[in-house]
Amino acid sequence: NLLKPVANCKVPSGPVLYWGFFRLKKMAQDPSVFMLSIHGQLEYAEASDFSSLYCKYQIVHGADWVVTSGLEEGATQTAIRQDDVCVWNFPIEITFKSTNPFGWPQLVVCVYGLDGLGRDVPRGYGAVHFPITPGSHECFIDMFVPKSSSSIQQFTSWLFGEKPEYVDSTIVARGHGRDVTRVCSQGRVKMSCCVVLKDLHALGYDNGDRRTIAVPGPARPMPAAQSTLGATTLSPQQQPRVNSLLQSLRATRLQDQPSALPPLREASNPRLLPPLSLLDQDPLRGTASQRVHYEGDLDQPHP
Repeated sequence: NLLKPVANCKVPSGPVLYWGFFRLKKMAQDPSVFMLSIHGQLEYAEASDFSSLYCKYQIVHGADWVVTSGLEEGATQTAIRQDDVCVWNFPIEITFKSTNPFGWPQLVVCVYGLDGLGRDVPRGYGAVHFPITPGSHECFIDMFVPKSSSSIQQFTSWLFGEKPEYVDSTIVARGHGRDVTRVCSQGRVKMSCCVVLKDLHALGYDNGDRRTIAVPGPARPMPAAQSTLGATTLSPQQQPRVNSLLQSLRATRLQDQPSALPPLREASNPRLLPPLSLLDQDPLRGTASQRVHYEGDLDQPHP
């Protein structure tokens, strides 16, 4: 009975299927969101004063960010100190989509250890923004612990063995209320990650990444029948000047691309030549050489 409605459903076809394909193609050409994918790991924590540590992490982001896959929080295993570090190598994988870079995701870490009575004691808090440029990155998160606000609270904390800690650990990722908090630096955590971005530049955002450079391909030949340039007939006074310009243009192009142009013939009796204003352009840009009409069959494409 459960499979009967599925078996009787109809697959859309005709105009409905064509509309769906057109909609998907339109979304691919004009993206409305950009994607951020993060794959990394919490490698280790520097712990010269503690025998064992474990870490709880949480990813904090803005209201415009939506998690499409992955976990926003987790906890590592307990690692024993070796050579003044506690190695976790705990994986982190998460993917976001958003329309606004405000509230860029941050990684909040809370490192805990055991005291002499076997109780969990905070050993450090820290936060760092994920990198905004694609590629592999290594980040060191400086940690700190809150201190008692008065001498009496410090004495009672030492007497009962209860260290001060944050009720909400995500406060370290916000600036509100941090000005009245007393902290003490204590160790750091290493995090390595690989960042992948999609459609960020398509929405008009610039993250300062200039490693992706668009390399234009070779210019396509333009048939004479499709040319929109105006033609003119040379007078005997203009013919020597045009020949000299063509020779200088040919010499300049040979220095950069020796095989880009065919052998040049002097315009002793040219049929069509571009206006003189076109030949006065900078020959290094290549626009004049790509649009000059050579003597020959007008039906054949010209470079």
